[in-house]
Amino acid sequence: MKKITSLFFLFLVVGMFFVINTKKETNVNSVVNYVSEKNHILSYQIDTSRIRLTTRTISKWIDESKFQILKIFDGEHDFRVNGDTMKRLENRMILFYEENGLDDKKLNAMLHGIPIISLEISADEQNIKKLMKQYPILEFEKITYS
Repeated sequence: MKKITSLFFLFLVVGMFFVINTKKETNVNSVVNYVSEKNHILSYQIDTSRIRLTTRTISKWIDESKFQILKIFDGEHDFRVNGDTMKRLENRMILFYEENGLDDKKLNAMLHGIPIISLEISADEQNIKKLMKQYPILEFEKITYS
């Protein structure tokens, strides 16, 4: 009798584990399908020369939780962000200026932050449209990769 009850509970536990595992997989698949159908990731180049945007003031204009910043152009050089925070990117750019003998740019960057002339961002279509409405002074150019 003890063997029958222990077998019953064993099958019950295995059955519950199977049901829970199956539900998790279907939930993940439905979320992935929803995101891929609803949101289209777009890349844009934004001309920020009309405003005084620096690596220290970029968070006031662009929410980094909604937008992925891909590349920053300071007027002479392109810098890929590569998942760095703005502070780490700024330090990397200052080190670049120092290594290339651009002491005046290095000093200006240390005091005021690095001026951003244009940048590339990537985000879903809804967030890009909101940013375009919020800041009509910025010029947006869609980037198509071929």
